[in-house]
Amino acid sequence: TADAPSTIAQASLDAYLRLSHIPPKGHKNVKPTVEPLPLWRALQLYVGLTPKQRDAEMFKAIVARNAGRLRALVHVGVDVNCRNEYGQTCLFMAAWTGDLGCVEALLASGAAADLADNAGTLPSQCALRHGVVANGLEHLHPPTRFVELIPSASAHPGAGSGYFDNVFPDDFLARLDALHGTLPVAPKEKESCSNRSYFCDSLGWVLDGVRRACGRAVFPNMRFLHYTDVGGSLPAHVDLSRTDLQGVTSTKIFIIYLTTCASGGQTNLLTSTNAHDHNVLAAVQPRRGRLLIFPHLCPHEGAVVQHVPKLLLRGEMY
Repeated sequence: TADAPSTIAQASLDAYLRLSHIPPKGHKNVKPTVEPLPLWRALQLYVGLTPKQRDAEMFKAIVARNAGRLRALVHVGVDVNCRNEYGQTCLFMAAWTGDLGCVEALLASGAAADLADNAGTLPSQCALRHGVVANGLEHLHPPTRFVELIPSASAHPGAGSGYFDNVFPDDFLARLDALHGTLPVAPKEKESCSNRSYFCDSLGWVLDGVRRACGRAVFPNMRFLHYTDVGGSLPAHVDLSRTDLQGVTSTKIFIIYLTTCASGGQTNLLTSTNAHDHNVLAAVQPRRGRLLIFPHLCPHEGAVVQHVPKLLLRGEMY
């Protein structure tokens, strides 16, 4: 049976780590012999003698769109997740340039699909404009799949509601954490179980992050909801829409959960707002990095908070 991609990657890395960082003396004077070679042997010529040279050969193979060369390099020993100065892996570069052959070769060799570049962008995100490549990454990076909670064809006002997991890089979430820590807490205008901090994304970095994650645009005005006490909850209700400066009205709510709650604190999507006859259609547990999206008119409630702190970012979506 064929080895698993992770096994292939580890064996290749072990061979790579045995390379000397200093080229052997006289290596420039070694003249290759001329002899007929099968294609596999030909692809293994001039693979580099040091880790740095081996990394360079990997990226040369990406530029040349040469999946066979990549497989040959993996065979002799490489770090399949080596990066360039921009923090981009070979898989990132192959996805970005739309090279399905190299993407498949790298994934089969154990390349990690969850390594972001210096800007926090994942290979699957930069591959969105290349449908074939994006689909190739999707089946090996299933956490980016949209989980539909209420079918789009349903007559329920919450039709199309659902969530994504693991679509935000860690540094994006950490930046949201840090931002929340700098914002003032708004005075409470009515009895509330959470503290609110308002944020306008005038620079657009949160808007860009959400757009990369799900392909949808959101309003720049958002708010953090911070639950610090156990026992808080929200009764069944629907949300009002908002209208931007150009007169365009929002259609959906988005929530980015910034903390994980092992139990309690769910966002429950309901059949109605009537407390006597509503049923829970879907209970969404807070999980760090989870992106929940549902229409304004979808009845919902906030279940009793059992673990604190509970922190989320909430806003409107076009």
